[in-house]
Amino acid sequence: MSNSDNRVEKVLEDRRQQYGDAWTQTALMILPVKAAFDHMMEVCPRYVNAWWTILSKLVRLLYNPTHYDSWLDIAGYATLVCRDLEGSQPSNEVGPGLRTVKGREQ
Repeated sequence: MSNSDNRVEKVLEDRRQQYGDAWTQTALMILPVKAAFDHMMEVCPRYVNAWWTILSKLVRLLYNPTHYDSWLDIAGYATLVCRDLEGSQPSNEVGPGLRTVKGREQ
């Protein structure tokens, strides 16, 4: 096993110990929110990454509710979305054909 393989294994084991099994977390995230996720992809695909990351951090917090970095990440992603909704942050261009929300291309 190479040094990089060993590092990856160490990270995976550290995360498993801190947050639990990755596949269990995936099921906890996906199954209850599938319909809502599909709706969000239809209505506002621009915020899917932030939404998904926040959801992932929330599930991790179920296993380690005092992990400061997860709370900080949630605050950061939520702030980015709020700034975009307020129009106080320049938006990156997105591909054509996506729907608009509040009159702005998504």
